[in-house]
Amino acid sequence: MAIFELKHFGKINIDNPEDYYDATINIAGAFIELNLDFDGQATNLKQLKKLESLIEGLAELDQKNRAFFLENYNKEELGDEMRFYCKLCLERIKADELGTIIDLNADSDAINKQILEKMSLLRIGFIPQDNENFIVFDYCIDPELTNYMLVVFYNDKIEIDYIAIES
Repeated sequence: MAIFELKHFGKINIDNPEDYYDATINIAGAFIELNLDFDGQATNLKQLKKLESLIEGLAELDQKNRAFFLENYNKEELGDEMRFYCKLCLERIKADELGTIIDLNADSDAINKQILEKMSLLRIGFIPQDNENFIVFDYCIDPELTNYMLVVFYNDKIEIDYIAIES
């Protein structure tokens, strides 16, 4: 029985890992939930070492996501989900509540940028056996005000594969 000690998650049996592991990590002063989902499948040392390396670079991936939001939300196809998320926030969150987070007197472009800038990272999930959903980042303007999240999916090459809205 080969065991690998994965930072934050603890000991993992390579041949027979638990289905699901969870942990918490501090990124930029915020505590973020981490999930590792093997879905009953065996793993290997190479995969676990890749995860170990990725965990060390999560703050950089978070910054990459945030830069991607701001650079691409106005682009036709790339920004569709980001623009729709902003629209949902404006439609579904009471103005007096949203106004405590952003300046609603700004022009619509500035309001959208503020929403994207103020989003909190809530959770990072790892699904090592899934090539298209290898890492999943969940962002939300405020989980007390809305259950809608802007979700960033990375493939196993650690490239943004797509962005979706989930609730």
